[in-house]
Amino acid sequence: MIYEKVKTIEFEVTTTCNSFCPVCIRFHEEISEEGTIKEDGGLWLNPFVDFNQHLSIQHLRKILSDPYVDDEVHLDFIGTAGDPIAHPKFLEILKVVKELKPNSTLNIHTNGGLKNPKYFTDLAEILSHWEYRYRIRFSIDGLEDTNHIYRIGVEWSKVMDNLHAFINAGGRPTWQMVIFPWNEHQVDEVRKYAEEIGCRSFDTRHNISEDGVEELMEKSKTKFHKTEFLPEKYQVHGDNFNYTLQNTIDNYEYIDDQCVSKQGIFVRPEGYVYPCCMFSSAAYDLDHKALLENAYFDSYEEGWNRLEFHSLSEIMDQQWWTDLKIGLDNNKPCDLCILECGASKDESAHYDIDETFLEFGNDTI
Repeated sequence: MIYEKVKTIEFEVTTTCNSFCPVCIRFHEEISEEGTIKEDGGLWLNPFVDFNQHLSIQHLRKILSDPYVDDEVHLDFIGTAGDPIAHPKFLEILKVVKELKPNSTLNIHTNGGLKNPKYFTDLAEILSHWEYRYRIRFSIDGLEDTNHIYRIGVEWSKVMDNLHAFINAGGRPTWQMVIFPWNEHQVDEVRKYAEEIGCRSFDTRHNISEDGVEELMEKSKTKFHKTEFLPEKYQVHGDNFNYTLQNTIDNYEYIDDQCVSKQGIFVRPEGYVYPCCMFSSAAYDLDHKALLENAYFDSYEEGWNRLEFHSLSEIMDQQWWTDLKIGLDNNKPCDLCILECGASKDESAHYDIDETFLEFGNDTI
């Protein structure tokens, strides 16, 4: 096996969400038959996302009870295609973690607009087991007059009720704010408010392409098909993707990986195990899906990396993982790794994530 132990696990526990964020992978732009973005097109539900899937408690137990997982494993409940709080048994998930991995550390992402104050009171009480070994990020992009502009469908009053309930029950949240042109003037005001109400820290991010966000936001106002899937005729490969891929392959110098260096894995709601979130996200995109298939399934039986059929140790003992590490060590990875983690001395692999973190206290994780 390529790791001494699995020390980091990213969980996509659900593909359910209450928000309609225009740049989210849950949605897709119309593509012309020539492979370019249609100027008069709209936003549709992504046909490659299997919506409303939830990680089973059985699979969670199977992972965390596996001897290959470190006792002090770091668990990151992220939101690639869903909000963790939307999982119908998320509190039970945390109780299982407490039972099987009491010495773990946790990171949880949420927009804060789901459930109710009683739920967040219970959440704070459960998380108290981890004391300062957890971080929960409430993604709130501004104040009452701005948060809903991108986090479409998220009710400000509900977010605030839940946030205050969590704090009043002893929880220490991080307020995470994505900066856009329409809320950048509020950063100082939001930071001050977050500190005043008892947040643990304040986190700002610039992780959305400025070139495309304006167009997507405009489409969200006029051509947002929130309940309809992208028509099949628009599911075509894009020329822009082919150019980006080839340009990255031609110019990358090394791989700034997010898997082997962290001794980590990624688990999808259906129970598939991947090396990172980029591999999982590739399944939600037509162009990237082809790269995923080339990287994974050319010589392996269907379901080889699925918890439905194998233990985590059995999955991690497959030759594929060794080949992955050899490719990274020798700077000869698959095209998907190059596309997502290819870097050079002039440009970081993850240049589009610019994060500033301000801790109000002295808590560490």
